[in-house]
Amino acid sequence: MANTMRITEGLPAEARGLMVALGADLRLARKRRRISLTAMAERLMVSPPTLRKLERGDPTVSLGVMVTALWALGLGRGLAMLAAPETDALGLRAELRHRSGKRKGAVDELDF
Repeated sequence: MANTMRITEGLPAEARGLMVALGADLRLARKRRRISLTAMAERLMVSPPTLRKLERGDPTVSLGVMVTALWALGLGRGLAMLAAPETDALGLRAELRHRSGKRKGAVDELDF
């Protein structure tokens, strides 16, 4: 229980909002496809309460359940690009600065 509280209470507000929005989007996608909560839970091999948590954006639901839900709804195509090195502008800038020797520091020192 203490670990769950740390996960939920320690989240930045923006991250929490993103999870809630993603959960709501998954729920809408499921409903548009006319897939019942029970049928979707069976496809994901989770319980209906776990699927409800996912659709509410609960951060304690596993990444595996999230990715499987996206895949089952046909929405998994974009997952490969989420953290792809070629789209990581901040990481690329940090790497270039390090290579040029202009600024040697941690990524958190860069301007966002």
